[in-house]
Amino acid sequence: MNNRIYLSLVLLSLWVSNMSNVWAVPTDQTAVLKAQEQIAIAKKFLKAEQLAEAIKAYQKANEIFPDPKNLFVIASLYGKTNQCKDALNTWELFFKECQDCNYRDKGITVYDEQRKKCIITVSIESVPTNAKVFYKGENWGMTPFTKQLIADNYELDIEHPLALANQYDLKLNAGQAVYEINLKLKLETQKVEKKEPEIIPKKEVETPVSFDPQMIYQTSSVATSLIGLGTIAFAVSSYIAASNQADDASNQMAQGNWNQSKYEDAKSEFNSNLTMGHIFMGVGLVSLSASSWLIYQAWLKPKPQSNIQSNVPKVQSQIVLSPSGFGLMGSF
Repeated sequence: MNNRIYLSLVLLSLWVSNMSNVWAVPTDQTAVLKAQEQIAIAKKFLKAEQLAEAIKAYQKANEIFPDPKNLFVIASLYGKTNQCKDALNTWELFFKECQDCNYRDKGITVYDEQRKKCIITVSIESVPTNAKVFYKGENWGMTPFTKQLIADNYELDIEHPLALANQYDLKLNAGQAVYEINLKLKLETQKVEKKEPEIIPKKEVETPVSFDPQMIYQTSSVATSLIGLGTIAFAVSSYIAASNQADDASNQMAQGNWNQSKYEDAKSEFNSNLTMGHIFMGVGLVSLSASSWLIYQAWLKPKPQSNIQSNVPKVQSQIVLSPSGFGLMGSF
């Protein structure tokens, strides 16, 4: 803000103090007098160019006796000192209180000038891209993006799944139109994960299951015997059914009860039963043969004997395979 605007603010504050009886009709004369005292103090600070103290004095005056003209001066002085957040917040209060006051248009003009100076377009990019930018826990977005911010100091937290967590101190000064940020994030070369020591359970030594060949032979011989006897019994029943069908067909043809077609059907069924009898008889005979061999292995086959000869000086032993099993032979 130039000196002309600053001087106009000073004159305005003087005019405010001298014309208080015109601006408002006070309901509490004591409050008005105390507010005017603070305004007089504020004018002295303005002449001494102590703007921060002048703002405090105007704020006290407004607390004692609220008036939109005090907010006008306070917002203007905040803008003069580049305290953009406080300036814009005070302007919002001013426009809320000054709906149709005489100096609203002047306030709009000053507000527009300060807003152009205080609102800055910030462009944030990063390498790698798609980094999340947080401010006080608020997610502003993922890079690259642009955002309009009020001139102030911001401490940003930058997060990316492939990079280390990072912070960036953003300092925006009033009067900057655009502020560009290029972030180069430090990538994580290795993600260290804490792992609990792996406990490998001890493997229990499994005792090998031993099979008794004699038991297998005995069990198998009984099973195959039953299968053989069952299939032979079924074959015999098929032969009996075929024989009965043949006798019945001969009697029916001799008596003239059947025609040739009926006889052919009975003959076909006879052949089917006869074939089934042959098949099951063959299976039964094979099963009985296998059962006989298993019975021999289980009960009748002589057990192998091992002859061990030994002497004190030197013993050499070797295992030799034979058709009947294996034997241990010694040589001296």
